[in-house]
Parts: sequence; C-alpha cells; structure tokens
Amino acid sequence: GDENDDLAAYAIDGNPSTFWQTQHYLVSPLLGGLKEGTGLILDMGGPVRLSSVTVTFGSASGADVAIEIGDDNTLAAASLASFTTVAAADSLSGTYTFQTGSPAQGRYVLIWFTKLPPAAQGGFQAQIFNVVIRGSR
Repeated sequence: GDENDDLAAYAIDGNPSTFWQTQHYLVSPLLGGLKEGTGLILDMGGPVRLSSVTVTFGSASGADVAIEIGDDNTLAAASLASFTTVAAADSLSGTYTFQTGSPAQGRYVLIWFTKLPPAAQGGFQAQIFNVVIRGSR
C-alpha cells in the first residue's frame, strides 16, 4: 500500500528538516508482520553506474536496510524481484554511506527496509531526511 508517497520528494530536497517516512507499524519492527519490506524508490531518469548511496536516517537506531538497483517498472510490486541488492547494513541510524561491492547499473535505486526502528510515539517507523547518490552515467 501507500508508504507516504506524497512525502517522497522530501528525501531529496536537500533540506535537513524535511523527510520521508514509512507508515507507522505496530506489534513488530518487522513491519508489523504484514509484509517483507518497504522502501523508497528513486528514478534516476536513465541508467546509472552506482558507486555509493549516502542516506540520512532518523535518530532512532534499528533500521535494517538494503540498497537495490533495477530497470523494471517500479510501480509493479512483482518487478521488485528483478532488483539486485548491491549493499546492506543493519541497526542503522543517522547518516550512513553504502558502498557498492561491484559496479551496479540500473535506472531505479531502491532503499529497502526489512526492519524498522522504534518510533517516538510507540510502534515502529523509519525516516529518510536526505539521500545522495554517487556514480556515473
């Protein structure tokens, strides 16, 4: 379902006080047991060779995140299976730089959460304040 699509632009606007966030999940940091993951997809406008992705997350520790890259229509959930994981890290908070282990190329970059940090109001929710992608065309 909707993961606050209307807030997505805040993750790339360069303003440190605005952010995108997932929906709020209860019961479990594993997305409430409702699905395997959720994330934010960035359309690079054409193929890019990815070298690193720097993400500024919220301050609560506990996000398990993978960076994936692909070329398929990202609006179709079934296309996510064609994405390739190029970097991953666990228990994240604050600013973290994911380095790709090998050259990765694709049009869409996916920041994929499989575990969410605790939310201030209870439950679990992730935030992204800023994303910087480095690579070449």
